[in-house]
Amino acid sequence: MITINKIISQIDGLKPVPQVLIQLMELIDDKDAPITEVADLIIYEPVITANLLKTVNSVHFGLPRKIDSVHEAVILLGLNQIVDIILMQAMTNNFKTAQDGYGLKEGELWKQSVSSALIAKLIARHLKTDNKHTIFTAALIKDIGKIILNQEVADSLEKIKTIVEKNELSFQEAEKQVIGMDHATIGALVAEKWNFSKQMIFMIKNHHISDKTAIDHPGTQMIYLADIICVMLGIHSEADKLSYQFYDDVIKRLNLSESGLNKIMTDFTSRKDDIFGLLAVI
Repeated sequence: MITINKIISQIDGLKPVPQVLIQLMELIDDKDAPITEVADLIIYEPVITANLLKTVNSVHFGLPRKIDSVHEAVILLGLNQIVDIILMQAMTNNFKTAQDGYGLKEGELWKQSVSSALIAKLIARHLKTDNKHTIFTAALIKDIGKIILNQEVADSLEKIKTIVEKNELSFQEAEKQVIGMDHATIGALVAEKWNFSKQMIFMIKNHHISDKTAIDHPGTQMIYLADIICVMLGIHSEADKLSYQFYDDVIKRLNLSESGLNKIMTDFTSRKDDIFGLLAVI
C-alpha cells in the first residue's frame, strides 16, 4: 500500500504548473475578457513567452516571417491555439517518460493525454459549452496520477491483472484495491496542490465516473467520452480498454447524436498528424 507521505513526496517532484496559467484559464473562458489582457498576462512571464515564441517560430508552423511578440503570435495563430500550446508546454516534461506499469512507452502517455484533451475540447465546442479550456486542461492532466503510481502498479501488476480477470473489475478499481489509492484520486491531489479550481479537481478525480454522481456533471461526461473516443481510435494503453462502462449513458445525457459523434472523430482524425507533429516541437 502506498503511503500519503510517499505520494506528497512524488507530487513535490513534479514540475508544477505556473500560477499564471491558472489566471490564464480563468480569463480565456471568460467571453468578455479582452484579448490584450490575456496576451499581457503571458508577456510578463519571460520563460513562458520564450518557449511560446520558440515553438511558433519552428518549422512546424511554417509562418511567413519570424514572430517576435506574443501579440503577433495571437494575431497569426489565434488566441485559442496559443493558450493550448502554453498549457501543453507547461506539462510536457511531466508526461513524456515511460509508464511501464500501465504498458505505456516513452511519450505514449503524453500523446494519449493531448489527444484526450483536444477531443474533449472538440466535444465542448460541438455542444457549445463555455468552459472549453477548463475541460481541455482537466483532460490534459487527468492521468498525472499514473506518473506517481507507475512503480507501485508495475510492482503489483500481476496481482492487479488477476483481480481484474477474476472479479471483472476495471483496471482502476483493481489498482485502488491493491495499492490503496487509484491514479484519478492522486491526480486530484496534484490539482489541489497546484491550486486548480474545485471544478477541475472534481473532473480529474471523477474522470472514470467511479463516483456515480459524476455522471451528471457535463464536463466530466465530456472528458469520459473523449477517453472512449481515444480507445476507439487506438490511442490507449491495454489497461484503458477495461475502464469505460457508461458509454451509452453518457452519450444520452450529453444529447449527442451519432452524426455529431462521427463529426468530432473525423475532425480530430483529420488533424491528428498535425497535432502529433506539434508535440515534437513543444
